Amino acid sequence: MRQKVVRKGLTALVVAAATIALVVGAFTTPTSHEVHTPGATALKVGIAGPITPRGPEGGLVSLTPTQSLADVRCQMWHGDPRNQHRSEPCPIDSTLAQDYWPQLVQTAQTLYVGWRICGNFWYAASGVQTEYSSFNVEYMGSSRTLGIHCYSAKAWLQGPGGPHYAAAVPTTALLLVPTDGISPGHVRVVADDRIEHLIGDEITATLTGVATIDQYAPTGPLAVP
Repeated sequence: MRQKVVRKGLTALVVAAATIALVVGAFTTPTSHEVHTPGATALKVGIAGPITPRGPEGGLVSLTPTQSLADVRCQMWHGDPRNQHRSEPCPIDSTLAQDYWPQLVQTAQTLYVGWRICGNFWYAASGVQTEYSSFNVEYMGSSRTLGIHCYSAKAWLQGPGGPHYAAAVPTTALLLVPTDGISPGHVRVVADDRIEHLIGDEITATLTGVATIDQYAPTGPLAVP
């Protein structure tokens, strides 16, 4: 009889401890960290923000990843909701460059990826930002996938007076991804949003597009017709 009482007491203690652990886990915010996939290669990318004299400073435009800066500017011109001539052929690149990423010139071994902004960084209005946090990029050679990881940490539940998160206006920036370590061929570009919790994570992945890495891609400034 005494053994049964002891067992019931131990069971009650285990259940109580598990309940406390779940409650603590639900209200605890873990430390966020970069995402590292086994076998993947970490890439240091540049960020060109949509800060221009006349061009769009906000708004989300879907862009196909490309090694041509002129092509990505043309895509942005066609997708710009304020452009009343979107159905017409693109102007020459020197004209587009006045409104879309004027701080950039065509560079070799670079993939230009339209990106929905996340993470923490300061725009370099006259150049390219290479210092950032809360997101990282890596290349998975086995699946020929470029992964753009946006990560943050949050408790599952927020108590009264807990932190509130303001949603940023979706904006298209450019990621400048080095391709010198990527062999020619098709590459999938996948962006994922990860919210880390003490117990379990939330992950939403989106296929941004499929890029073609070409060894004969543009390598320098394009000639102006």
